[in-house]
Amino acid sequence: MTEEKRMKREQSWNGDRYRDERLFVINLTLAKVTIDDGGPLNDQKVENKWLLATYRNNYDLTSFRTNTFETKDKAIEYLKEIEPSVPLIMPFGEAPLDIPEGEDRWDYWLWWLKTRGLFSAITELQHMPFWAEPRGFNNKKGYMNLTEIAPKKEYIN
Repeated sequence: MTEEKRMKREQSWNGDRYRDERLFVINLTLAKVTIDDGGPLNDQKVENKWLLATYRNNYDLTSFRTNTFETKDKAIEYLKEIEPSVPLIMPFGEAPLDIPEGEDRWDYWLWWLKTRGLFSAITELQHMPFWAEPRGFNNKKGYMNLTEIAPKKEYIN
């Protein structure tokens, strides 16, 4: 995406610069998850899990939350519930996309994204800050490492 196209899409909201009208964007990727139970580092369990990483859609792509899933299907099922509900910057405030009655919510969301040259997390394209990737996205896979804190039961009262 050229700087000129980026500037046309840019939205100002609550003192921050957003990449487009979506307040949040989501990445879907397979992640290496380390389970930290407070024990020795070399005894920590490592698993591969599917991850939905939600970011504020500002220029820095500020991390907002992550959700992990045992399977890709479970991650996509949840994604289809939440992504069409992402608040959009509107002239009067913020609100999710107004989906006409009788329209399939997911299909309408995908159509809306396509008409604006945007993409859903389901494509597995990864939103990236412009300083790291001038296009604002890439197609890297398995780049995410996450640590889950899960204290051993004997540490919990």
